[in-house]
Amino acid sequence: MVNQLNRPLLISMLVLLVLTTGGCGTKTPNYTPSLETAEDAVRGGLDKWKVGEPPGELPGTHPLVHVTDGGRKPGQTLESYQILGETHGASGRTIAVTLHLNNPVEVLKVRYIVLGIDPLFVFRQEDFDLLMHWDHHMPASQAKEIDAPAATQVTRDSASDPIETQLPVTPEPAEAPK
Repeated sequence: MVNQLNRPLLISMLVLLVLTTGGCGTKTPNYTPSLETAEDAVRGGLDKWKVGEPPGELPGTHPLVHVTDGGRKPGQTLESYQILGETHGASGRTIAVTLHLNNPVEVLKVRYIVLGIDPLFVFRQEDFDLLMHWDHHMPASQAKEIDAPAATQVTRDSASDPIETQLPVTPEPAEAPK
């Protein structure tokens, strides 16, 4: 039995519990498109690929669709595709697709993530993962420059922590003919 002195405390705690867990706050906007809209966006991007157009903005779509697909190889064409349906994903709508490719011939099962309401953003899973980690595909020419050996100079600052300074690489001077 509840003591007469504790009854008001118990009632006020119950009222506080109901008020704080009842969803009285503001609702976070939902930027996840419907399944039908997400599949239409993926289909639009893949249809453009079939006719040889690169990824990017799909003009004439409403809502506007922007496709990012870094997995396409130069010269590789899309012969056909099959949308398998929605699958588990970390964000937005994740649509599984089988791609039948030429030049070279490949059959791939990939995932596209669709985010937004207007505009819609369609990312291949790998591109989305790179974006979430603040990373990107690096063109081969830049990768070679970064892999080139560089001279470094190590100095110490006043806190006696080593500071590494990148020095420009300069060719060794040619010896003068004798």
